[in-house]
Amino acid sequence: MLLTQLLTAQTAMTPSSTAITYGSDWSTVKITADGALNYPWEITYGPDNTLWVTERVGEKIVKVSTATATNAPLTMIDLSAKIANAKQGGLMGMAIHPALYQDINTTLNNYVFISYTYDDGGELKLRIARLIYDNATQSLSEDTSLNVNGAILEDVPASADHNSGRLIFGPDLKLYYTIGDQGANQFDYSCNPVLSQVLPSYSADYENYPGKTLRLNTDGTIPSDNPYLSGVQSHVYTYGHRNAQGIIFSQDGTLYASEHGPKTDDEINVIKSGKNYGWPEIAGYYDNLAYTYCNWSSLGGSCNAGDFSDHNCPNGAATATEYESYPSAAPSNFEPPIGTYNSTIANDPSGGWFTWPTPAPSSIDIHEANNIPGWGRSLLVPSLKKGTIYRAKLTPDGEDIVSDFYEEFHSSNDRYRDIAISPDGLTIYAVTDNGGGTSGPSSNSGVSIDNPGVIIKIQYQGPLVINPPVANCQDITVTLDATGNTQITPSDIDNGSTGGSAGIASLVIDQDTFNCTHTDNPQTVWLTVTDNNGNESRCSAQVTVVPNSNPAAFVAPVLEDVVSNCEITVPAPSLINNACAEVIATTTDQVTFTAGQSGVITWVFDDGTYQDTATQNVTVNTLAVPSNINVIPGTTTAYINWDLINGVTYNVRYREVGASTWVTQTTSTNSITLTGLNMLTNYEVQVNSDCGSSQSAYSTIVNFTTTDITYVTPTVSYYPDDFYINNFEILDNNYISLLSNSSNQNEDVSGYSNHTDDGLNIPDLKQLDQFNVVISLVNTHPWNKTSGHSVWIDYNQDGDFDDSNERVWGTTNGDDLFPHGASGIGSFTVPSTALLGNTRMRIASRTYWTPNDPEAMTYDGNNGGEYEDYTVNITSNTLSVPQIELSKFSIYPNPIQNSFTVKFSRSISEDVTITLTDLQGRVIKVKTLSKSNDQLTFDNTNYLKSGVYFVTISNNQKVLKTKKLIKL
Repeated sequence: MLLTQLLTAQTAMTPSSTAITYGSDWSTVKITADGALNYPWEITYGPDNTLWVTERVGEKIVKVSTATATNAPLTMIDLSAKIANAKQGGLMGMAIHPALYQDINTTLNNYVFISYTYDDGGELKLRIARLIYDNATQSLSEDTSLNVNGAILEDVPASADHNSGRLIFGPDLKLYYTIGDQGANQFDYSCNPVLSQVLPSYSADYENYPGKTLRLNTDGTIPSDNPYLSGVQSHVYTYGHRNAQGIIFSQDGTLYASEHGPKTDDEINVIKSGKNYGWPEIAGYYDNLAYTYCNWSSLGGSCNAGDFSDHNCPNGAATATEYESYPSAAPSNFEPPIGTYNSTIANDPSGGWFTWPTPAPSSIDIHEANNIPGWGRSLLVPSLKKGTIYRAKLTPDGEDIVSDFYEEFHSSNDRYRDIAISPDGLTIYAVTDNGGGTSGPSSNSGVSIDNPGVIIKIQYQGPLVINPPVANCQDITVTLDATGNTQITPSDIDNGSTGGSAGIASLVIDQDTFNCTHTDNPQTVWLTVTDNNGNESRCSAQVTVVPNSNPAAFVAPVLEDVVSNCEITVPAPSLINNACAEVIATTTDQVTFTAGQSGVITWVFDDGTYQDTATQNVTVNTLAVPSNINVIPGTTTAYINWDLINGVTYNVRYREVGASTWVTQTTSTNSITLTGLNMLTNYEVQVNSDCGSSQSAYSTIVNFTTTDITYVTPTVSYYPDDFYINNFEILDNNYISLLSNSSNQNEDVSGYSNHTDDGLNIPDLKQLDQFNVVISLVNTHPWNKTSGHSVWIDYNQDGDFDDSNERVWGTTNGDDLFPHGASGIGSFTVPSTALLGNTRMRIASRTYWTPNDPEAMTYDGNNGGEYEDYTVNITSNTLSVPQIELSKFSIYPNPIQNSFTVKFSRSISEDVTITLTDLQGRVIKVKTLSKSNDQLTFDNTNYLKSGVYFVTISNNQKVLKTKKLIKL
């Protein structure tokens, strides 16, 4: 039995004959059975010398023995109750705290950090969470001392495409995370704008995190030394990324990343704080080759994701080559890749995905053991499309790929997702996807996967480096020259390095120039010794940089003109002189200017030895009144924008036409969305500019009218006359009919009929009551077709059926489909949070499947389906006279920010419960107002997210009334 288990668990794996691992220096075996892992994402050599693996679809973290005889993966934690996986979503990155590698039994910082996607009211979001490892039980658990999910960061946008999802610890003990562009501008998300170049406007602006590298403290806070980008410090460390699925730190602290390009220009990048990596305007190098940005989202409402093509840009879409996006030069902070796997070509490739030159890199690791002949420091990059693990040798300074050569280290007909390297560098473990597209290393078309969901052990068994080079460094102190600069050479920090048996070929340092910015702390400089066989050794030295005590004269800087729209006091400029000291300028001229004033300031820079002057022009414009006020009204909202005036805030005041009191809101941008408006109501609005000490006049009044609720007209792919809804009925809990409507195929236009204006009886649906529905069909198709159904009600009356509780009944895609010819029968209960009044119900039926989308059904001509709409009236339960009085209340202010008050028309005669819930019906806060009082205040609501909430009044467990609340 033991022998059988061994053979099952560990079997030979033959790589492609073109791979290096096909040779005699390497052995390759599978240490798990096929399918033992369910779409593994991350594999890490764990602190207990086992392999720790995250399963993206399996939603588990498991460990697998590295011994010869191995058992099935051991589950350390199952997170299926928390995770929602979709295409490229699920359980992704994992980072093990370094403290566990020092002591596996530690109870201090025994943390493992993970990233995964989760369902937030029907929308995918990203969560980075902290787990606790218990070595005694070999298990992980969520750190609920933080919160119920152990989250350190959540509510970040996620997607079913391009999540990226790699997580790693840096040598600074910060967490680094790659978040992709969410698949924007392609396939299902082709109408979504790419946000990779859009920087956060405030520190928690998570909506603009896609297409970035994030850097976090281990408690999820923002590190104090993160870069300020467009004046904002957030978790964002770098930007301009498409889909960076791999990151790895080298021993010297350099962060390397692998990234998917479009049809060309897959990238290897060095990640540097504050840098811009170009996407979507630049792919790969700034070279204007092959790639042209086609912005599908620029089509606005006419964009149709179903039309997406990799090869054809739709008429009317904005396009730009790299040189059209940046005619003069790439952005000053653009960081080009150090390699593109030879996927940079001159012309846009035709044909299908498998024919493109991109390998689709899925991760990255670095080999620095210097024990395999000729490897030196090499990056190892697994790929999906080409089924290959590439080796790319770094130049000694780590800033380029030697000869831009990518060795086919290991390959097969598989999708390699990630790799882990043993501490001695002689064994590499690779995990494979269970399915998906691959061409393997040699085909230009799709091939079947040979080794699905496994760990492949790739072990070096050839000769090791003997008598290797040895790097030996010494710390030095250097003094800047009279101009505040200096240079060093490798020989300055070399302290007798040797070349071993092959002799020294080169000595290279990674930094050789220094100036005043390097005087605060000693600088770490790495020396790489390369022998004549390509083997390497490295060491580091501390270089202390000292200012010059006899500096040359400085030159005052050329100062930019100051133009302001508000009163300004011009700050004194400063410079760093050649002795590395700050020199702050002085002046006797006017430095405070008000509206309409201008002047010239002469600044004097004097360091006690040398002196120089510079002039600065200052102009303060007369404060302008905002112009070109544009209003786009919605049902209960209005989006308003106007021409930008730099350096001001704006006051926006609005009111219903005929009202005497204005409602005023302030915004720092030249647009605002007003919420909490009444439907089909006339409003007027004005805007002024505000400098704090002065304000402009208000703009001319602009009138607008909020709209009626509009619903998307649903569409079906094909509407036959042998399948349609011929009767729909709503019954109460006693099976008394409230609505019954019959129709035929001639009344339905392309699979949709709107019965909201047919004069039908509008049924009353009471909160908390149960109701029944019966959907009768004509189904005369000769095939024995089952049918699926859905019923939606727009409970919050916002014009859609997207909220989590609005699909009130329906089948699933499993065994509960109804037989051929049978009516669809179900029931639902109206929640207490449903808004009172008329709203829309939508029903849908189709063959063979459940219609889950309230707006569209897609199928071929062998199937059929139909939508119908009705009006229903949501009512409260019958109230007694005292309860009627209790239901008369108002909320102010509304919209709210920090607090709100619930006020009754008079002192109440009975205790009432006041409940605050969100759109998903989740209870936020519950309070009791005692009898003989007439109002109750909810304080500290500033933590609530912007959006819609509901205040419900109940008495003796009976809901009396619900009102909508808007949080700004």
